[in-house]
Formats: sequence, C-alpha cells, structure tokens
Amino acid sequence: MNYKNKLLMNALGVVLLSCASTAQAANWLMLQGTEPAGQADRAKVWGFIQPEYQSTDGTKLQAGPWAGQSAIFNQIAPDLKTDSQFGLRRARIGVRGTGFPLDSNVNYFILAELGNNGITRAGGQDGGVKLTDASITLNHIKGARLRVGQFKTPGAEEGLQAIHVFDYVNFTNVTNGLLLERYFDGDGSDTNSGNGPNGSVGAFRDIGIQVFETFKVGKWEHSYAVMYGNGNGIDRGDNNDSKDTHLYLSSPRYAVKSFLNQRASRSHSENY
Repeated sequence: MNYKNKLLMNALGVVLLSCASTAQAANWLMLQGTEPAGQADRAKVWGFIQPEYQSTDGTKLQAGPWAGQSAIFNQIAPDLKTDSQFGLRRARIGVRGTGFPLDSNVNYFILAELGNNGITRAGGQDGGVKLTDASITLNHIKGARLRVGQFKTPGAEEGLQAIHVFDYVNFTNVTNGLLLERYFDGDGSDTNSGNGPNGSVGAFRDIGIQVFETFKVGKWEHSYAVMYGNGNGIDRGDNNDSKDTHLYLSSPRYAVKSFLNQRASRSHSENY
C-alpha cells in the first residue's frame, strides 16, 4: 500500500532507555552514508551474500471461499508458492567513501541488490539487479548534515539496522506488514484494473532529501532526522504530487561505543 502524506514518528523521548542491548546498539542513522573526514577511503568496495533454506508447516486455510488452499503467510517469499525452499536471499555489492579529493566532507554511498527477494522480483516478475542506494551526504553545516538521493528513510530500528545483526531470518510481522511498503497500480476499488504490484517493495527506502545529525552529550547520544521524499519507494519516479515526511528522534542512546568510534572501526558500516 502506498501511504500518502504520512507523518512517521519513531522513538520519541526516552524510548531507548529500556535495556542493556540498547546500550550496545549501533547508531544506524549515522552509519549510513557518513564517513570520517580525512580518514575514509576514496572508494571502498564491499559486499555480502545470504544463502538460505526455509521450511514451514504449510498450513491450509480452514474456512472461507479458499478453504483447503495453502495459507499465503506460510509460503516462502518472494515466490509464495511453496512451504520449503533453498534460495539466495540477498546478494549485494556496493562502494562508499569520500571520492572528492578537494573536500573530504562530501561522502557517497552506492549499493546494488542481486538476490532473489521483493526488491529484485519487482511485481512478481523475473529477478534482476536493482539499485537500492545512491546518495551523497554533505557534512559542512554543524548540527545539520544534508543527504540527497535514494537511501533508507529514518524510521524503525529494524528497517535501519544491518542485516547481519538480525536475530531472525525474516522481519517481524509488524515491520513486514506495516513498514515494508508495497506499491500497486490502483487503489483496490476497481477490480477490473488488476491492481497488481507496479514495482519493488519499498525496502525502507525513498528518493528525497534529509537533514540529520547526532550529538554526543557526556555518555549519551541524541539523534534527529527529517526527510522529505517522493513516497513511492525505490527505482521509480514520483507517481503524484503527494510527498512523504519522515521524522526521527532517538534520545537518549547510551554511548558505550560512540558513533564516532563505530565509524572509525568500520565494523558496522559495511553490511546493510
């Protein structure tokens, strides 16, 4: 569903004060597309693959007009045709760095997806390479970094964090059903139109502009972000005049390992 004119408020006040795992969490907002000035590589190529095997009990619908058919929620994505499957879930390659010898405060980030998933199987069609990220970050204004292009929207932690730190193979049902957007040709009112998917899932990304920053105060990190985007996901143009506004506030985050140290170590910034 393509939600228009939405206001996404994520993590207000002291939401991240709850447990020790929060204290160890990486600052995913900052780790995407920001590089330490004068220290980052001109161009760092990286990538990863995620092969998998999934199997479910293949539950059948017990009632209704489709009784006896396989429940779609127990079929393996992205095909949704079987309850057990080997697959290459993700295969990504990217390049990031400063790339601008006259100004190391300008960063870039490019990432492509080659796996078998809702990004490459756009609208149920055959897979292909999709560009998921292509952005430039300007770090010239203190307290207000500027990012433009196609990148992850500031929102839920599960959408921002790196794949390799997930506790499970799949997203939670809430994230998959409410935050991972799908886009269709119609609004569902015209049953003759087909109303089929018109492209990739949103992949927690959009095309637009974002102002963001993290402030370290003592042992705490306070982050904010404001993004204004097309509201139509990745790899496509805007489909109407409506725009999406995303607001993000994380305050506070106990900086056991600060975002600056995380960037210097490079351990968290290479596998989204």
